[in-house]
Amino acid sequence: NLANAYSDRIRGDKAENIERAIQGYEFALQVLTRQAMPIEYLAAQRSLARTMFAQSRFDQSVAHAQEALSVAEELYEASHTPDARRSVLADVREVPQWFAYARCRHNGSDGLQQAVTVLEQYRARWVREALDSSSARPADLSDTLWRDFQAQAQTVRELEAEWRLPDQTPGRRGSSQLSAELDRARRNLRQTVTAIRAETPDFLPRPSFDPIRAAAQSGPLVYLLATEAGGLALIVHGDYAATPLPGGFGACGKVSDRVEALWLDDLRSTEVDAILYDAEDEGQGRYLRGAAGGDPVALAASLDRALPLLGERLAQPLAARLAVTWPQGTPVTLIASSNLGLLPLHAAPVTLDSHTAPLGEFFAVRYAPSATALHHATGRAGQAAAPRVAGVGNPLPSLQTGRWAQQQVATLLPALQALDTSGYLAVPPDDLSAVERHNALREHWQRTLARLAATATMNPDDLVRTGHLYVDLISLLLRFNEMALLRPMVELAQRLPPSLEAAEAEAYSVRALAGAQRSDLLFTHAATAPALWERLPGATWLHLACHGRFDVREPLDSALLLAENTQITLRDLLDPKAVPALAAVRLAFLSACQTALADFRSLSDEVIGLPAGFLQAGIPAVIGTLWPVNDRSTALLVTRFYELLLRGDAAADLPPQRPIHALRQAQQWLRTIDNAALAAYLARHQELMAAPAGDTERMSWLLIRDERRRVHAAIAQGQERDRPYHAPYHWAPFAYFGADLDPIP
Repeated sequence: NLANAYSDRIRGDKAENIERAIQGYEFALQVLTRQAMPIEYLAAQRSLARTMFAQSRFDQSVAHAQEALSVAEELYEASHTPDARRSVLADVREVPQWFAYARCRHNGSDGLQQAVTVLEQYRARWVREALDSSSARPADLSDTLWRDFQAQAQTVRELEAEWRLPDQTPGRRGSSQLSAELDRARRNLRQTVTAIRAETPDFLPRPSFDPIRAAAQSGPLVYLLATEAGGLALIVHGDYAATPLPGGFGACGKVSDRVEALWLDDLRSTEVDAILYDAEDEGQGRYLRGAAGGDPVALAASLDRALPLLGERLAQPLAARLAVTWPQGTPVTLIASSNLGLLPLHAAPVTLDSHTAPLGEFFAVRYAPSATALHHATGRAGQAAAPRVAGVGNPLPSLQTGRWAQQQVATLLPALQALDTSGYLAVPPDDLSAVERHNALREHWQRTLARLAATATMNPDDLVRTGHLYVDLISLLLRFNEMALLRPMVELAQRLPPSLEAAEAEAYSVRALAGAQRSDLLFTHAATAPALWERLPGATWLHLACHGRFDVREPLDSALLLAENTQITLRDLLDPKAVPALAAVRLAFLSACQTALADFRSLSDEVIGLPAGFLQAGIPAVIGTLWPVNDRSTALLVTRFYELLLRGDAAADLPPQRPIHALRQAQQWLRTIDNAALAAYLARHQELMAAPAGDTERMSWLLIRDERRRVHAAIAQGQERDRPYHAPYHWAPFAYFGADLDPIP
């Protein structure tokens, strides 16, 4: 306690406080023992590692960090419940980053491989264990041992899935009983693994450098971290640089160094935190308020600041170094620690050969929870086959929910109509600009009330499509500071989210492009979770155009929201029962809000989120979103993605593209297209609507109709050269996870 007290004063940078804190921790370690008090011993070692790191005493930081991780490993193996294991990982959350940075600073090139191996060991550990438990059978292993391993691994998976269920779930056993059964199941599994290793020593090894390097054969792996001392990119190369691609740049050939350290001295964890979290000055960040909280204004402000900063301090030096060896378009896998993985690093601007563009325009950026997860995903990718698409388009709440909303609106409407907004809408008459804004606000308020009143005579099927109305009312009530009416309106918006008309059109476009005979897509009220699960076996693509929700308080409850008040949660994906239904799926496109966010509060390096869940369930490639997306621009990007994936672009001499390249090219297209070019693109698709039914280059007429109205209005106002979707908000949220799949034959 005395050491902690002095440690808290270190921020004052008084040398005597620092030394007293160090002496206190060292004295504590003379009293504590690793065997008798391992948790307290771990805390003291972690504190010393942190203190030495903060003082740039990197050799001593390495020693204490290594000891802390060694103790944590013993505690983790001895813990049998998911909660206990989660607690151990939380206790050493930043220690692997301290170790890697300090090891490379102190030992130079001699420490690079060990640094990478330690980072890998503490990346997405739960994903790795789940993937390892489904490993292929080693050659010459006895049938009995293999059957025992499979049965015991399945028992552990099922017990962990039951543990993740809320306590009140019917049929869930009590925590004490589950804990005892998990303890017994894990002991049995460890004994069987030990017996298998007696015959096959390499079975389920701890992470080592050679398997990590094996995952880098199609392009470099880049481990990224930001610490209070600065940032570091550890670039892991395979045996060769990739064959040059058309339009590539840079040298290509054999790589001499297996790992390179790229020091990013200006990328500090404090800067990353300033981007992610709220600060006193609203212009300083608030990214997570926008991405996780659904605040588009905060999101736009944070992106305006974050992307240039990330470009200058991370993406630019990384791109310049990669360009020396790797050609344009090479897949580059980012394994980002320190919550860097929450940010759209592929959208950070860089300049190469006098051309400035997002990093993802120069390299095919993909993300991975770990090298192990990427290696497993690549092994499951298999050969490309003709697609069979399953999915949903614009799932709608139940009609019963619509009738409930109608009753709620009838109750709330008199209070809304009686609301005195004159104080908020009155402005000085000499301030013409303010008068104009407030007149517009008054008209908007009156129109919204009229639309709300019209819901009284709507049928339930139309009512469940009125979700945008409640979102508008929430923003207006916030403007008027009417908190009493806000809570019931928020409940309305939660139970009746906005109808995604453009997402419905998007799904129709996917069906037309893939072919109706190869598609089994569910729309509106038919798009329920049970109906989707029934259609998944045998599907090779999964396309989900729906609402998504990231649960900050409990990431396992993050969900894809489907029709009739059903959903697919991360818990569902981690249930072993889900694996057979997804066995044939090679690509999942999660065209919904917040589907690529992960737990950023306590276990950032565990990557607890939907993409990792789909990868763990066996799907080799996933496309997700980092924040709530605009359904119109998303529909355009998705249509272009599938065009490039299935048909390529004859005008640009592009054959059908790999999914990772189809995504980056669709993003570039959406980012750069102007209104005039978009009008021509839509006109071409309008002509295709009258083409024979066998034509596969179609777009839903709903999307064409609505977008053409906007484009023609913009052109009529002289905005033909404006790029309507140039802002990163529209194209940057889409992130690619997992294996680099082959193009569709």
